[in-house]
Amino acid sequence: MVTKFRNVKIFKVAVIMTAIFVSSHSISQQENSAQMLMRNMIEASDELNYSGLITYEKSGRLKTSKIIHLVQDGISFEKIIHLDGPEGEFSKFRSGLSCESSHMKDTDMDSLPNINTNSFKLLQESYFLETRGQLRVANRKASMVLVNPKDEHRLPYVLAVDNETNLLLMSVLLDLSGNPLERFQFVELNVGEDVASLDFPEGGFQAEKDCKSADSTEDRSNWSASWVPSGFQLIDSERNGQTGQQMLVYSDGLAVFSVFVESPEVSAKLPVLATRHGASVFVTSKTKIADTEVTVSVVGEIPAGTAKMVAESIVHASKLLKPS
Repeated sequence: MVTKFRNVKIFKVAVIMTAIFVSSHSISQQENSAQMLMRNMIEASDELNYSGLITYEKSGRLKTSKIIHLVQDGISFEKIIHLDGPEGEFSKFRSGLSCESSHMKDTDMDSLPNINTNSFKLLQESYFLETRGQLRVANRKASMVLVNPKDEHRLPYVLAVDNETNLLLMSVLLDLSGNPLERFQFVELNVGEDVASLDFPEGGFQAEKDCKSADSTEDRSNWSASWVPSGFQLIDSERNGQTGQQMLVYSDGLAVFSVFVESPEVSAKLPVLATRHGASVFVTSKTKIADTEVTVSVVGEIPAGTAKMVAESIVHASKLLKPS
């Protein structure tokens, strides 16, 4: 069943993406393995200074932004400045251990995968990695990598890695039929000396110091998922003392989804629904603990059916709400 599913998926994705991105004379298999290309891409992101123009397409809307990426003493600084629509910018710090002072998904750049050395080890358990020939992005030659899921509980990616610098030039997130849901790509890229004169922002080291430790996910929520797809791990959990909302965050090294459990008071006002915006699915479900009903929401870049299964698997640690 899994083999048949994988073969059909690979065929559909390869045909569609080859037709869009790859010229007829450049579809030969690359000498470098997909694994090596991905490792080189991670190293380049941690080591190189660059700036450029990027586009982001989601649900038929196209956004253009300027990106600046600087590295100093193992800490990366990244700033995104919106060039169309409402004015705004967003910045973040990240250490080599993937510790961040904020999250790229807050910028609506959902199609840009956040892969580091640790997450790369994890994602290989759940995805097949394959090279798919050559293409051109931002007037640069690049190698295509297909990141294809091993089951139906996650979505495939197509990546383009720059042949010269190993930087990620393009990321396309697909549905299970091989249709593009979200697309990120460079349209202009300057590397190294062109941005070396930019100053590293103050506060970077403090931002890194304030990041959460790997053990900070423990004992933050009294809710848990009795089922998540194989390969997904709990990477964060929080409780909001004011609203009573509890959050669980799971990742397989590439895909991320969050679970929100609302208080009984808030839950009474919320409907059950399922919707999708680009690659992000939003599914809610109701669950009862004793005589009290709460709303469970799952938000993330996973198939809607999977999100529904996760929402329905959420249980209270004690199976009963404690009396106030």
